[in-house]
Amino acid sequence: MCCGGGFSSTTMAEHIKKGIETYGLSSELSIEFCPFLLASKKIDAYDIFIRCPHLARDVKKFNERYRIII
Repeated sequence: MCCGGGFSSTTMAEHIKKGIETYGLSSELSIEFCPFLLASKKIDAYDIFIRCPHLARDVKKFNERYRIII
């Protein structure tokens, strides 16, 4: 999960992580928060990136640079 500052997204990631553990899905799913600026360094580690709506313009530039298909 990517955000600019990480205030609400960190809380959301922790909430989802607890749900994953509660439902016994830890061996199948994981979630982590990282600032969007670090997404390029973590791109190979994850199948899905969730971003906050206000990053739409930044994601477009990111996709052009890294040639991501969405």
